[in-house]
Amino acid sequence: MNEFISPVVVGVDGSAASLEAALWAVDEAMTRNTWLVLSSVVDPRDSDLSARLTSARRMLCSAKAFVQDAKPRAMVRAEVLVDDEAHAWLQHGRTASLLCLARHAGFGSGDSPRCPPVADVVRWAEVPVALVGRHPAPRPDDRWVVVVIDASTHAGTLWAAALAEARMRAAAVMMLAPPGVSPDDVQEELERSDPGDDLEVWAMPWTDDLSGLLAQANGHEQVVVINSAAGAVLDNLLDAGHDSGLPVDCSVLMMPCDITSCSRPAHQHIEGHPFYCSTPVVREPGAAGS
Repeated sequence: MNEFISPVVVGVDGSAASLEAALWAVDEAMTRNTWLVLSSVVDPRDSDLSARLTSARRMLCSAKAFVQDAKPRAMVRAEVLVDDEAHAWLQHGRTASLLCLARHAGFGSGDSPRCPPVADVVRWAEVPVALVGRHPAPRPDDRWVVVVIDASTHAGTLWAAALAEARMRAAAVMMLAPPGVSPDDVQEELERSDPGDDLEVWAMPWTDDLSGLLAQANGHEQVVVINSAAGAVLDNLLDAGHDSGLPVDCSVLMMPCDITSCSRPAHQHIEGHPFYCSTPVVREPGAAGS
């Protein structure tokens, strides 16, 4: 384990969606050679706080066993946070190497309003945030990483993040150029830092309806990499309309504006480290420790 790399944190609430998010996140943690932290948040205003804490501990123990059964080499620990949910995720959004949250059914659809905690985390987190969709096992050629290149100075960061995801998940890359800019010119510029010769890379012109484009490939496992400051793109993804909607098998990785490098260590098997098997921690609001 690399002690200098912050853990990958995933929110777990016992739902099938959050368990799939944990499986998605464990690959991220193993690639970074760091811990995966399963985090559950209990509202301190709950009328039966003791019962909720007991339930959260049991749920996390089950989730931890589920993840370790799927990835025996992974280093996994769990925590229960007694806090407001939005505040808890924002705190992790300052210290984790990556924060992963499940994109529950109904999120971003016309059936329910956008979840305020998620919207807050996306816009204010200082670390990358992933909204993880449902990912049934795809065929090997059904994985795509779509990187949306904007006109900011962070194109290289987005490109590096997309290539890292594609290599980790054995996926092809689709690059969307900024409006009015030649896709071939953008690809040529980006490939000066990393040509991606080991990957299948496609360059595409800009579209104002990214969710509609993604919906055409339903059934593919898709990861969209965007700048968290790209408000219009983010709104299109989170508020996808009734007709197309955001594909359920799509995840969104949002890179914060002030991240200047997202390089990752090469994948390493984690060996020689005992599994973290202690009882999940209960952290009172404002308490220190992990």
